[in-house]
Amino acid sequence: MNRTRFANGRLGTRLAVYFALWFLLAGAATIIVVNMVMRERALSEARDKARIILDHNLAVHTYFTHQLKPHILPVAEQNISEEYFDPVWMSSTYAVREIYDYFRELAPRDYYYKECAINARSPQNEADEFEKAFLRRLNRNSGLEQKTVVRDINGKPYFVLLRKGEQMQKSCLRCHSSPQKAPQDMVDAYGPSRSFGRDQGEVVSAISIRIPLEQAFGQVSRITWIMSGGLAAILVLLYIVVYVLNHRLLFVPLRTMAAKARLIAERKEHLGDEVDIPKGKEMREIALALNCMSKRLREHVDDLEGQVQDRTDVLSKVNAMLHQEMDERQKAAQELQNYASQLEHLARTDELTQAFNRRHFLRELEKEADRAKRYGRPLSLAILDLDYFKDVNDTYGHAAGDAVLQALTAACRSVLRTQDVFARMGGEEFAVLLPETSTDGAGQVAERIRELIQEMDVQADDGQVVQFTASLGVASLDKEDDYEVEPLLQRADRALYAAKNAGRNRVVTL
Repeated sequence: MNRTRFANGRLGTRLAVYFALWFLLAGAATIIVVNMVMRERALSEARDKARIILDHNLAVHTYFTHQLKPHILPVAEQNISEEYFDPVWMSSTYAVREIYDYFRELAPRDYYYKECAINARSPQNEADEFEKAFLRRLNRNSGLEQKTVVRDINGKPYFVLLRKGEQMQKSCLRCHSSPQKAPQDMVDAYGPSRSFGRDQGEVVSAISIRIPLEQAFGQVSRITWIMSGGLAAILVLLYIVVYVLNHRLLFVPLRTMAAKARLIAERKEHLGDEVDIPKGKEMREIALALNCMSKRLREHVDDLEGQVQDRTDVLSKVNAMLHQEMDERQKAAQELQNYASQLEHLARTDELTQAFNRRHFLRELEKEADRAKRYGRPLSLAILDLDYFKDVNDTYGHAAGDAVLQALTAACRSVLRTQDVFARMGGEEFAVLLPETSTDGAGQVAERIRELIQEMDVQADDGQVVQFTASLGVASLDKEDDYEVEPLLQRADRALYAAKNAGRNRVVTL
């Protein structure tokens, strides 16, 4: 309802809403893009800082490995024993850590650098769970070199760089294979359990760098809010300008022409009136077209009034003829419908007894058998045959026989349900279809019918009372059967013959 009311509302209101929505969408899109670019710039700067820290410390490692140790070791080996160990000049990792600690004291920043390892020699280099997971992936995937991710640590965002570190070389196994082979001073310094049991080729360390993003992201948020306020002010100003221009140049002239057009449309005396010509080429063309239309309408109305009266007289005559023809067709259609109903009734009922005929009964039997099979419900059938009916016709006449058949039909219907089907199969033979009725239930129904027939009295034309009996054969289908119609009919027929052979006036169930 609200959407329809808006679609049918004033053009000015709709355009104002559309302009506002487009301005808002454009501003929001601009702010989102700028925010994304600035955040990406902050991440790029963090990535560059991490690279600088990494390159600096790798340079320290390179200096230790290629310059310091090669110059000191030949001299030191002449004056120290194999058990000697001093990490100050023998461990580049120790040196990098100490230099980084001095760097943080001189220039305090929330940077993080660690050459981490699992079971590191120094507890200060022990990897946390995130770093341990990266080290395990390095040893599973030889092609992995580094990983970058933005992590939230203690409620603050950090840019995290993890890079593949040292692989265990054969020359390093003396200090990392077992405590017995390592220098005793090293074992005394770090203990007999840390950083031992390494294998050749194993990635034993990774470089972990964290660059804080909180300040950069906060600056991005501040700039985003400043931009949002500025854009909002600009959009509001543009919206006001557009609204005022549209109001003066478009909506006021349109409302004036709409009011005049409404008068021309609603009041006959205003036909031929003209509207003032507004400014603007498009609005002027609309006004000229409206004035031309008003004049033409005045001319057409004057010409049409006489024609309308003539046409009205002709249409009245034609309308009367159409009503007469429609009445005749409705009568014919009703007669056809009544005739069709009679034909349908005759096609499925027996003319004498008004019970269903054999064809309708067999069709209903097929349908009920399918339904019983689909839902797994029982279905029973009883075939009824009057005993010695030929004697009734011979003794009392065919009129009495017909009366017996009619009375039998009425009596049987009185004890059957609405869903049961009672049909005359031919002559004095009838059939009863009992849906959702078991063998025991069908036998009880058949027995009630037999007792009812035995107690009936039908008066012949000469006043004599005709009494008669019937034999019934009952057969049923249940979920153990195949639900085939023909075997069911045959079983019921055999049951009927068994009842006749057993002395008639009885019910036999098979």
